[in-house]
This record gives sequence, C-alpha cells and structure tokens, in this order.
Amino acid sequence: MLLWWVFLGICFLVYGCYDLVFQAPGRHAREQAQAQWDRDHFSGWRLSQNYPSDDDVQHGLYFDGLEKKTCTTKGYPGYPDCPYQQYYIDGKPQATGPATSNP
Repeated sequence: MLLWWVFLGICFLVYGCYDLVFQAPGRHAREQAQAQWDRDHFSGWRLSQNYPSDDDVQHGLYFDGLEKKTCTTKGYPGYPDCPYQQYYIDGKPQATGPATSNP
C-alpha cells in the first residue's frame, strides 16, 4: 500500500512539472489574449456599482469594467484609486455618454 501512495505521489509530481513547463505558457497566453480582446471590445460605463452594500457606498467601492477589478473613489486602503468615469464604445473612450444618464 505504501508503494502505491509513493507511485501516485511521483505521478502527481511529474504531471505538475509537465503542466508547469508545457501547458501553463499557452494557458497564460490565451488569458492575456482574452483580456486584450475584452478591453478592445468593451462598451459601456467604465465604473459600475450594481446593488451596492452599505460598506461599498461608505468606502466608495466601484467595479472597473474595463480592467475587471474593484477600485475606490475615497482612498480606501487595499484598493487602487478609480479612474475617471467615461463611456466606452468598442474600447475607445467617448466624449459624451449615451442618451441615458449614468446609472
């Protein structure tokens, strides 16, 4: 039984090395390409705050749709500062937003 667990451990170690050396670079390249495509085709308001909790409002937390991360408008520790709110069409900032007002 001990030999079986040693064999399984070696198999997992070999697979982990294989994955790290041969599969991870391709996976990382696909993730980067998807993120670039998302930025190039982003349409909408850059900052959004859907169904905010009281803490989100108090600390000025917004979701940056272009960078896909949470940011703050009030300098809350642990979050980067939010960029200027703009409306984007196909990844390009627009001078004015859509006909409707900012949500």
